[in-house]
Amino acid sequence: MNRKRLMYAIPLIGLLVIAAVILLLDTRSPKEKIEQAISSRDDSFVKLIHAETNDPYTYAFYRNHKQSAGLALIQVNNDYETHIVGSIPPYQSSNGFSYGTSESQQLDQYVMYGLITNPQISSVSVSREKATLVPDELDTLWYYISSQPFKSVEITAEDQSGQVIFQKQLYK
Repeated sequence: MNRKRLMYAIPLIGLLVIAAVILLLDTRSPKEKIEQAISSRDDSFVKLIHAETNDPYTYAFYRNHKQSAGLALIQVNNDYETHIVGSIPPYQSSNGFSYGTSESQQLDQYVMYGLITNPQISSVSVSREKATLVPDELDTLWYYISSQPFKSVEITAEDQSGQVIFQKQLYK
């Protein structure tokens, strides 16, 4: 009986050792892991624009084949579980400014973001709160992460002198 158990135990131990070695040898960078997580969920993924970690999620903004921006929420502590929560068209206004919202009550995450092609735009605010701007090769990504759902929101894009270039009031 012990010999039979040993016959089953040795291959099982071998498999466990191989699995441990594979996990330990995962030398991909965090960026590469994020890119892999997104591309496995969105086949239109082209490249990562920006990622910001704000526990429990990494907010990963990316460009897709349509030249629009997508947003994925990745739970890093949960084996890179990925949620694609939005995609916006590249340009929605004649003044080089686009916006969209990605809201997930299930994940309790609320993000407004867009792309800027107008070089005059130097700041964006969402209801008077400053948004983050991330320059990229083609344009500039802007985003604002909220702790609450968007109910009534004003988006404002200004130039260096504070002159309003784009302003929109959104109601839900």
